[in-house]
Amino acid sequence: MARADPRIDQLVGDAGARPQPVAPAGIDALAPSERRVGDLAAEGVSNRAIAEALFVTVKTVEVHLGRAYGKLDIEGRPQLAAALAVD
Repeated sequence: MARADPRIDQLVGDAGARPQPVAPAGIDALAPSERRVGDLAAEGVSNRAIAEALFVTVKTVEVHLGRAYGKLDIEGRPQLAAALAVD
């Protein structure tokens, strides 16, 4: 994803800092694990059941969901199904 103004990277570099990459956003930015967890959560599966099904910890599920919420620009589970277009 490109910056809105490519001169920003030049200005940051001139100031002696390293430009940071633009954070990807949207459904295409989800890692496969974030998408798997998100799909299950959108279907109403509990975090504990997702963890058991994917052989990960509940904390891992929470981390994946949190990252997915950020990338999808949503606040939580109630908006997840619409953001992922899961029926």
